[in-house]
Amino acid sequence: MTVLFIACFIGIPLGVVALTDSQPVIYATLGVLAVAFVVAMWVLARRLRPESVGHFEVLAEPLEVARGEEIAAELTIHYPEDVGARIEVGLVCVERYDHPAPTRGEDGDPGVERRIGEDVAFESWLPAWRTEERQTVRFRVPPDAPYSHEGECLSFAWRVSAREPDRVAEEGASDDPIWVLP
Repeated sequence: MTVLFIACFIGIPLGVVALTDSQPVIYATLGVLAVAFVVAMWVLARRLRPESVGHFEVLAEPLEVARGEEIAAELTIHYPEDVGARIEVGLVCVERYDHPAPTRGEDGDPGVERRIGEDVAFESWLPAWRTEERQTVRFRVPPDAPYSHEGECLSFAWRVSAREPDRVAEEGASDDPIWVLP
């Protein structure tokens, strides 16, 4: 990028100035180079954009909410042409728990090790529109739902999510964690 910038705005203009004394030619050359540079940077940014950014993003407001209260999920679609046919916004609570799993040691003796399991404790999904306009979807955290908790053996993690149900979860998803108060 630095080489392209130096070539466009230092090297080529110096060459044009050395070859001609005509100011209109110099200004026209600088204008064409500026347009070429901007277009090249736009193309480069589109090709090198990280996949983790994705084609859409969801943000929660507020980030801390009590059970029984309402939370807003704001969906922004950056590239609607790259989004699949369906997109959904949801409120999700995932339960993570520690559980024993039988194993066999190197000597063949049975043993037990601790593993982490994961289940969906609550989820609610609503369809969204494929548009560049920001959309706000509201959810109410159920009053009897688990509250956020990070324990050694049991945890409850809440989030607002946006997903493309027709794609693999890692490819077409965006999450924003929230904290549900007791």
